This record gives sequence, structure tokens and C-alpha cells, in this order.
Amino acid sequence: MSDVETTVITGAGIAGVHAAESLRKEGYQGRIVLMDRDQQIPYDRPPLSKDWMTGEKDDERILLRDPSIYEQLDIDLNLGVEVTGIDPVHKTIDTKDGSSYEWDKLMLTTGSKLRTLSINGDDLKGIFYLRRMADAIAMKQHMNNVEDAVIIGAGFIGAELASSLKHLGINVTIVERSSYPMENIFGRQISEYFLDLHRRHGVDVITDDSIGQFNGETSVEEAVTVEGRRIPCQAVMIGVGVTPNTEVSHPQLQIERGYVVNEYGETSVPDIYAAGDCTSWPYNGMPIHIEHWDHAVSHAKTVAQNMIHPK
Repeated sequence: MSDVETTVITGAGIAGVHAAESLRKEGYQGRIVLMDRDQQIPYDRPPLSKDWMTGEKDDERILLRDPSIYEQLDIDLNLGVEVTGIDPVHKTIDTKDGSSYEWDKLMLTTGSKLRTLSINGDDLKGIFYLRRMADAIAMKQHMNNVEDAVIIGAGFIGAELASSLKHLGINVTIVERSSYPMENIFGRQISEYFLDLHRRHGVDVITDDSIGQFNGETSVEEAVTVEGRRIPCQAVMIGVGVTPNTEVSHPQLQIERGYVVNEYGETSVPDIYAAGDCTSWPYNGMPIHIEHWDHAVSHAKTVAQNMIHPK
């Protein structure tokens, strides 16, 4: 182990970037290694379904920080690195390319991962999930030759994509299994408002139904609902929610709706912390899990402070 204390942060999304930045602002003098499996300089994901998709923002304008900031703050940014294992005894992590990184403290900011569908025809070309820049690039390129698109799920991603694709002149149909999308978050009145807003802007919203299969030769040509509706389409976007990404794991790490952390962001393994969407943490004596941009930022900053100012 090096004489210089090293903090490794796995996941260079909104939580990871703010955690690394906060460590420096709090006076941390050790080495900071910020790694991510993505190849791109850390970027903000929400615009991928909105301003970036419509062309109102380019790649540079959705970066979380100018690339020079990482150098100025002496943050060792390692991209295209996929963690495969943790050794809490020797304090190392292993990566897919065979490398091993030593750490004194480790922070897991792995975010969330997409829920996926498994139905007939889901391997046809033109069916997309949107999580990373690579997904957005492939989707945007495909849209050049699309007249009709189906969006499965009327949550945040689905609603944003519907608006963006209508802006691009594409006919959009949303298929939502519930009667009132996001009612559990906003309530019935707000849900009805959003439904009406989409319909007034020309989006066909089908509720109380779900997709049963996709048809086509090599590319998707039709989406068929469980109730028998047949919807012609050349593209399908699936947005049926996310779950905490706990793929970076170890038997000693307690996981229940995310990495279980205490009020300081400490996991069940000494010197391993976690923050953001990948965590479950105590609130009024009960474990809660929150998936939100603001929470990821504030939680990462707080946990970073706790790492260098122990309780």
C-alpha cells in the first residue's frame, strides 16, 4: 500500500463527481481515483432524453464539469473501467481488464440500473433503453428514419422522450400499464394534468394496457398490446423504471434495496461508503431509498465530508 492515502470512488455520475469535488473542497490531501465503466467524460444524464435529444444541447454542454477541472483538483479520472470484485481485507478492487486498485477508503456511487422487459420480439432492431450516452447516440441516429415511435412507460424518462420526439416531428404513442401515470408520486390531479398535456400536444397515450410482443422481420415494425391493440412503429423506447445498481458487491456488504448505509454513509464493511441512488439509508428509524438528482448531489457531499471528518 502506498504511503499516500487513496480514496477510490466507483461511479462517475452525479454523485461520484460531487463526492470527489467535495473531498478536495473539504481539504482532503490524499489521492482521489474516480472511475466509471463509461468511456465519456462524466456527463449529466437527464438532458439525454430532453435538450440533447432535440439538439438544443451538444455533448459539451451536458458535461458535469469541464475536463480541466479534474486536473485542477488532482482527481485521477479513470474511464472505461469496470469493477468486478472487492477485497475488503487487502483493500483492493479488481477490474475487468485485469487491473487492481488499492484503496484506503472506498465510496460506491454506482447509481441505478434499468429494469428490462422480456417479451417476444424484444431482440428486434429499433428497440432501445436509455441510460448512457451510447444508448442516446444509437437512439438519435435511428430516429432519422422514424415516423412512428412507441414509448413503454409514462414515467419521467417516457414523458420526457415523448415531448422530445414530438418536437422532432415523430408520431408518438405511450403505452402505460396504470390508469394514472406517476400517481403514486404526484397524486391523481397532477397525473391527470400531465396526461392531458401530452394529449393536447398530439401524443397518443394508452393507459391500463401493456405491450405483449413486438413484430417485424429484423427491425421492429409493430407493437402489440396485451389488450390486442396493434401499433405500427419503427422505434420503441422502453422506460419501465430502475433499480439500485449493486453489481459491485461482496458477501460482507449488506444489500437491501441498495447498499445499506448508516447516517454517515458507512456500509456494513469498514472504510467502504456509499452514496446516491444505489443506497438505502435510515430516516426516522426506517430505511428509505430515493432516486433523485438533488438527493444524489447532497448525499454524496455529506458522505464525502463524513469520510474525512469521522464521527
